[in-house]
Amino acid sequence: SLLNEFDARLCGKVLVPSAYSQGTDLERLCEAVLKRNLFVQITGEQDGWLRYHALFRDYLQARLEKEHLATKPAILQQLIDNYAAQGEWERAYNICKGLDDAVLTASIIEQAGPTLLKLSRFHILLRWIDDLPPSLIDADPGIMSLKGATLVMTGKVRNGIDLLNQAVSAFTVNGDNARLARSLTRRSGAYYLLTNYSAALHDAELALKYCYKDVGLLAEALKTRGISLLCLNQSTSGLKDINESL
Repeated sequence: SLLNEFDARLCGKVLVPSAYSQGTDLERLCEAVLKRNLFVQITGEQDGWLRYHALFRDYLQARLEKEHLATKPAILQQLIDNYAAQGEWERAYNICKGLDDAVLTASIIEQAGPTLLKLSRFHILLRWIDDLPPSLIDADPGIMSLKGATLVMTGKVRNGIDLLNQAVSAFTVNGDNARLARSLTRRSGAYYLLTNYSAALHDAELALKYCYKDVGLLAEALKTRGISLLCLNQSTSGLKDINESL
């Protein structure tokens, strides 16, 4: 009932081992639920997907709260992990909000950030971030970096750079090179928008020292360096970087 829509595959990922033991035939269990018409309906275009009727779902969730309260957090955590792995960020975020766990919510927002930025979902990101406790935002350089990048993309470039500066400083101190590289790449793009191509090039080159393990980030840093080089009339090197980033 916590899954809203479900099939045997999703149940296997989310409910084992929290609610069912390994080896439980969840395919047969789902078929039995449907065959006995236990207040379920087929949903979606794919075979095997089911949903409980709303009133019965609410009843089952109330039973879960009363009789198996300790099981619920584990199921929801596995559901969040599954949605995150599938890139279904809004579903993952909504479950985190329901758990009232600000730290977990911030983690999901940061993970979702690169995808949502690429999709230009800036207002969703800002709403999610601004919903976090201010003290958490101030203490979390990953969220500061993401908010800075989002502000840059919505036209508040200098405000965004201020946050990115704080994030870069924090990651430099704590040695988190992967997140430092992402923040430097974001700040490089911000400097480019301000036509400060030398600063953009400097940040991109620093980022490239740390992002060799992340292919997507490596491509982004190469592209940013290439564009900066082009703007500095270094067309041969710039085009080489841009071609390598593709």
